[in-house]
Amino acid sequence: MNAEIEGKLIVVEMIAMGALGIVLASAGNDPDGSKSRATLDFIRHLIASSCDERQVSDDVRAAAMHHGDDLLSQALENLAFLQGRKPR
Repeated sequence: MNAEIEGKLIVVEMIAMGALGIVLASAGNDPDGSKSRATLDFIRHLIASSCDERQVSDDVRAAAMHHGDDLLSQALENLAFLQGRKPR
Protein backbone atom coordinates (compact mmCIF):
# COMPACT_ATOMS: atom_id res chain seq x y z
CA MET A 1 0.00 0.00 0.00
CA ASN A 2 1.43 3.38 -0.85
CA ALA A 3 2.13 5.89 1.92
CA GLU A 4 -0.52 8.42 0.88
CA ILE A 5 -3.33 5.85 0.84
CA GLU A 6 -2.15 4.36 4.12
CA GLY A 7 -2.04 7.84 5.70
CA LYS A 8 -5.54 8.66 4.47
CA LEU A 9 -6.85 5.34 5.78
CA ILE A 10 -5.44 6.08 9.24
CA VAL A 11 -7.12 9.51 9.27
CA VAL A 12 -10.49 8.15 8.12
CA GLU A 13 -10.30 5.36 10.69
CA MET A 14 -9.56 7.74 13.56
CA ILE A 15 -12.31 10.19 12.56
CA ALA A 16 -14.81 7.34 12.22
CA MET A 17 -13.85 5.83 15.57
CA GLY A 18 -14.06 9.24 17.23
CA ALA A 19 -17.52 9.81 15.77
CA LEU A 20 -18.60 6.33 16.83
CA GLY A 21 -17.39 7.02 20.36
CA ILE A 22 -19.44 10.21 20.49
CA VAL A 23 -22.54 8.41 19.22
CA LEU A 24 -22.18 5.59 21.73
CA ALA A 25 -21.45 7.99 24.60
CA SER A 26 -24.57 9.99 23.79
CA ALA A 27 -26.76 6.89 23.67
CA GLY A 28 -28.25 7.87 27.00
CA ASN A 29 -29.57 5.29 29.40
CA ASP A 30 -27.43 2.24 28.65
CA PRO A 31 -26.07 1.14 32.04
CA ASP A 32 -25.25 -2.40 30.96
CA GLY A 33 -23.98 -1.46 27.50
CA SER A 34 -26.61 -3.56 25.72
CA LYS A 35 -27.66 -0.75 23.36
CA SER A 36 -24.04 -0.04 22.49
CA ARG A 37 -23.33 -3.73 21.86
CA ALA A 38 -26.42 -3.97 19.62
CA THR A 39 -25.23 -0.93 17.66
CA LEU A 40 -21.76 -2.42 17.20
CA ASP A 41 -23.23 -5.78 16.19
CA PHE A 42 -25.27 -3.98 13.53
CA ILE A 43 -22.12 -2.26 12.26
CA ARG A 44 -20.42 -5.69 12.03
CA HIS A 45 -23.39 -6.86 9.96
CA LEU A 46 -23.00 -3.82 7.69
CA ILE A 47 -19.31 -4.61 7.17
CA ALA A 48 -20.15 -8.18 6.16
CA SER A 49 -22.96 -6.99 3.87
CA SER A 50 -20.65 -4.47 2.21
CA CYS A 51 -18.10 -7.21 1.56
CA ASP A 52 -20.84 -9.37 0.03
CA GLU A 53 -22.14 -6.55 -2.17
CA ARG A 54 -18.65 -5.74 -3.42
CA GLN A 55 -17.88 -9.44 -3.96
CA VAL A 56 -14.46 -9.14 -2.36
CA SER A 57 -12.14 -12.11 -2.03
CA ASP A 58 -12.27 -14.30 1.05
CA ASP A 59 -8.93 -12.84 2.19
CA VAL A 60 -10.22 -9.27 1.95
CA ARG A 61 -13.46 -10.21 3.73
CA ALA A 62 -11.55 -11.94 6.54
CA ALA A 63 -9.23 -8.94 6.92
CA ALA A 64 -12.14 -6.49 6.96
CA MET A 65 -14.09 -8.51 9.53
CA HIS A 66 -11.03 -8.98 11.74
CA HIS A 67 -10.09 -5.31 11.62
CA GLY A 68 -13.71 -4.28 12.21
CA ASP A 69 -13.99 -6.61 15.21
CA ASP A 70 -10.79 -5.19 16.69
CA LEU A 71 -11.90 -1.57 16.30
CA LEU A 72 -15.47 -2.10 17.46
CA SER A 73 -14.39 -4.13 20.48
CA GLN A 74 -11.96 -1.38 21.44
CA ALA A 75 -14.72 1.24 21.09
CA LEU A 76 -16.94 -0.77 23.44
CA GLU A 77 -14.14 -1.18 25.97
CA ASN A 78 -13.40 2.55 25.85
CA LEU A 79 -17.06 3.37 26.40
CA ALA A 80 -17.27 0.98 29.35
CA PHE A 81 -14.21 2.62 30.87
CA LEU A 82 -15.66 6.10 30.41
CA GLN A 83 -18.93 4.99 32.01
CA GLY A 84 -17.10 3.46 34.96
CA ARG A 85 -18.01 -0.10 34.03
CA LYS A 86 -15.66 -3.04 33.68
CA PRO A 87 -15.04 -3.93 30.04
CA ARG A 88 -16.39 -7.33 28.99
